[in-house]
Amino acid sequence: MALLLTWFLVAWLGWFLLFCSSPQAVVLSSSNATASLVERAYYTGYTLTTLGYGDFVAGNDNWRLPAVLAAANGFFLFTLSITYILNIITNVIQKRQTSLTISALGENPQQILASTSGDGKFATLVSQLQPLQQSISTLGQQHLAYPILHYYHSETSSKALSLAIA
Repeated sequence: MALLLTWFLVAWLGWFLLFCSSPQAVVLSSSNATASLVERAYYTGYTLTTLGYGDFVAGNDNWRLPAVLAAANGFFLFTLSITYILNIITNVIQKRQTSLTISALGENPQQILASTSGDGKFATLVSQLQPLQQSISTLGQQHLAYPILHYYHSETSSKALSLAIA
């Protein structure tokens, strides 16, 4: 959440500084009075969140395009944030699911071998490890794509991937 908040605050600051570069960048819609710094911050915030209340507007035609770009930037930023959060949540769930699958095989290697030995050919073990190989490879790639996944730790050892793999 701190990362997403930082993205939003940096965008807000950048657009705020742009809208402060000219006295006519932001005006009160009812009287065309020049907006104060606080009002410009407010205008920037509601433009980025695409709320568009209309009490403050671009001062002239030259400032309408930046206002549209700020709104598009805000829309893109919120869409990207939601997509990012959903991907992280999905990957954390998959990580825990893989951990539970490995833990369900047995608490230690001896239990795993004992429960899957069958007739000594370990066919059950092979059939259970093949899907896990794909899942572990996928999780490895997800950790490279989303390094933040390293910071999500499970409360129980049965859901901890590193312990399950070990």
